Amino acid sequence: MANDFEHGMHQPVMDVLGPELGAHWRSRTRPAFALRAPYSLTSEEEEWPVVGQMYGPPSLPVDMPWPEGEDEAYGLEGLYPLTHLATIDCAALPKGVLDFDLPEDGSLIFFAGDPCFEGRSSKPGATCRLFYIPGSTKTAVRETPEEGIEFESSRPLRLISSYDSRLCWYFIEEKYPLPEIDEDSLAKAFDVWNYSRVGGMDIQIGGHQDPIHGLSRVRTPDGDLRGPHGPNPDEDISVLLASIRDTATNDLVLHCFIRLRDLKQHRFDDIYYDPEW
Repeated sequence: MANDFEHGMHQPVMDVLGPELGAHWRSRTRPAFALRAPYSLTSEEEEWPVVGQMYGPPSLPVDMPWPEGEDEAYGLEGLYPLTHLATIDCAALPKGVLDFDLPEDGSLIFFAGDPCFEGRSSKPGATCRLFYIPGSTKTAVRETPEEGIEFESSRPLRLISSYDSRLCWYFIEEKYPLPEIDEDSLAKAFDVWNYSRVGGMDIQIGGHQDPIHGLSRVRTPDGDLRGPHGPNPDEDISVLLASIRDTATNDLVLHCFIRLRDLKQHRFDDIYYDPEW
């Protein structure tokens, strides 16, 4: 699967920045998958491969309890059922595209609550959980608990493309200040590149946290600032595993980060999650 640089989609941005500054920018991009779950399909969308599902009842191990979270924002006592946001079929995603390796098979299943609070999924009462279910595990479709809120019905999740996810220009400009160039032209070049490739996606796998939604220096793990052309990262850093747009929950965008060492060991029980509205 060819990425944006191989397609030449980055060229309008490179034309504005010039070769030297453009090379600095390119060194901070990272490959990502763009996934979408359309309500209805066009003829083009019907050709997109199905790689999972959004919402609806998930397939869980028969002995696995339904994940729960704690509503600490409103001072309510007890736990409540989390919502199934998405299931990703690891075997259905192309191999060798991202700059980290997902499991060869099995499913990644994302749950979140409403409201959802920033934190680590290992914390008791966490309002976001991620589970890895190996492909050999016996599973069955599980309905949402009766006391849970009704959410959107299941929709097939399809792979739009791979693309090069850019780091927010704010971080690059700190080290490489912009020369006297037309910033409006640069913004338009970024817009053409972003929306022609991945406009309207529901899930991003890999890459950088989407700068359109406000990349935060404080809340984003430092490891996510690397690029594939930079030095090999330490396994202790965190990378963006997924960003999920939850249209059923106040248009939440949930960013999930994971340590490289945990990813290599297929441990998904201690992700760092960063919700934004």
